[in-house]
Amino acid sequence: EAFLTLRSSQQGTAIAGELKRGESILGRCVIDRRLRHDRLTAVYLARGREPGEVFTVWAVHSAVIARSERAAHVFGLEMERLTMLEHPGIPRIIAFDAAEAGPVVISARRPGSSLREIIASGSDRSARLGSKVLQGITRILEVLHSQSPPVLHRALVPERVVLDEEGEVHLEECGYLHALVTAGFVTDRTVLACSQPGYLL
Repeated sequence: EAFLTLRSSQQGTAIAGELKRGESILGRCVIDRRLRHDRLTAVYLARGREPGEVFTVWAVHSAVIARSERAAHVFGLEMERLTMLEHPGIPRIIAFDAAEAGPVVISARRPGSSLREIIASGSDRSARLGSKVLQGITRILEVLHSQSPPVLHRALVPERVVLDEEGEVHLEECGYLHALVTAGFVTDRTVLACSQPGYLL
């Protein structure tokens, strides 16, 4: 499928504030429900136009970013670079935008459970998966850090580590926060203030 860059000025799209169930995003998908949020971003599960199409929508809260044409341009360049990443554990970027309402990224989503959900379930599965998860994350980070310049994840937490139905490891939001900082939408300090403590950034 061809990579798409679509503008949020399209009809039916509104990124500012809380995205609502049934809301169209970049003409590509419709919001189903919110998965998680923090002071900087919100992440949603979304359905595509085709049966069975499932996506993740990552949206930045417009109130916390420093908007500028230059920031939007650089963010776009960084996101285009991220679309070139090739690894089965890095979700494919479908579309992105950095218009006035705030940056948004749509990525492919594989059915599965986050590492947080697996740990919270109390299943002995979490202990058995430890080595596999660490190996999977390490391979993905090697791909990110081998880029020139390196891509930093900046938000590596259990909620963003997903094991699909075949048990393969996927790492969501690879480089998205890095693109925000590189573009100048936010500072490193903002990312640190909005991130969960005690995890690798």
